[in-house]
Amino acid sequence: MKVEYFSITRLQNLEHYRFAKNVLTLCRQANIAKLNLVLDPLEKAIAQEDLALNPPISDEMTPTIISFDSERIAAYQSIRWRIRSYTIDSDGKLREAAKKVEEIMHRYGNLNRMNYDKRTAAIENFLTDIKESSIQSLVRKLSVESALKRLEEANTAFADSFLKRLNSDYRRGNNIKPHRAETDRCLAAVTLRMQSIDDLEPSATITTLISLYNRLVSNRRVLLARRTAFGDAATQKRREEIEKLLAPKLAELVREEVASAIFAGRTIGKGKARHYLVTIIAANGDEREEWCRVEQDELVFVPEEQLPKPKKKKKPVHNVILPATPSASSPSAGGHDAGAEGSIGGGL
Repeated sequence: MKVEYFSITRLQNLEHYRFAKNVLTLCRQANIAKLNLVLDPLEKAIAQEDLALNPPISDEMTPTIISFDSERIAAYQSIRWRIRSYTIDSDGKLREAAKKVEEIMHRYGNLNRMNYDKRTAAIENFLTDIKESSIQSLVRKLSVESALKRLEEANTAFADSFLKRLNSDYRRGNNIKPHRAETDRCLAAVTLRMQSIDDLEPSATITTLISLYNRLVSNRRVLLARRTAFGDAATQKRREEIEKLLAPKLAELVREEVASAIFAGRTIGKGKARHYLVTIIAANGDEREEWCRVEQDELVFVPEEQLPKPKKKKKPVHNVILPATPSASSPSAGGHDAGAEGSIGGGL
């Protein structure tokens, strides 16, 4: 019995994961000794793909960093308010000392409005200034040594944690491509082994397994065919809507030298910036294509150099599982529903 070919890269991410999981389940249930030898790598690849489909939404060190940042802000504010209270103290020497320290704090503005890096640098520079010998006597007089120590420790702890978080880089799990490719490679090895067993040691068990696998493939082909059909139907519907919109305006272009003007089926841009490609057929049969847009309910022709630049799309690569040649595929990138069948626009 022949193992069916299947373009697995056309499946979206979650569909791809479930297809591989279903194949693994069918093979485990069949429990064929020589086939079981290639199932463990597939199981590991599926597990890694599953993890990549559900990456953490934040780094585990983020709460620690936030707490250190809150601590240093609180320490800085406690110093600020203590110094401010001394500026209205009855002791003239304390008022004078407080004003000098407050002048240093004013150099760095409002720390609450700074980003992490600027806040770290501002606190470091403030501590450097405050440690000058000419200022130390004022610090002792104002009794803020412990608050300054608290600020320095919190700022150092924040800076260290910020660098440690770079080592974890939780966003690396978002790249599903290598995991899909590894799963595809393992699936190819499994289907190759299934075909080889059936060719060399045919049995009712392997025949049943291949039959179930082929039914699964057929089911997924129906899904992809239906998705393509729905995409074609949506494209046709949009084309009809555009033709209805442009019909009265194109009729106005018909005159002695123009026999007819029709929508050519291509658009660029969105909303009010949408441009339409129009085919103009002259009375002598000559044809030319012009881009135009609708302005104040009239068609305005637009030179090609003034058209909005379309976004470049990567061409999907369609690979198949070949029983004869296991090879890694180039999967589609994106989220749970990404895949080569993601666009049904058809240029409309």
